[in-house]
Amino acid sequence: MKNKGVFVELKEFITLLNKLEKNSVYNKLNKVRNEAIMIEIAVPGQRWEIGFLEDGTVYIEKFNSD
Repeated sequence: MKNKGVFVELKEFITLLNKLEKNSVYNKLNKVRNEAIMIEIAVPGQRWEIGFLEDGTVYIEKFNSD
């Protein structure tokens, strides 16, 4: 049995990865804890961490370099 909610979230996750790739934005997938996947993104002067938790929560942290 498919869980439609998870399918939609996975589709959005893949869409984001495809957009990053299309725009040549460096990114790396990382599993930082048992219930989360993180996309690490690096652009000049900034580093982003976008976390996707199994409960559907998404968090974004942005770091600026001096």
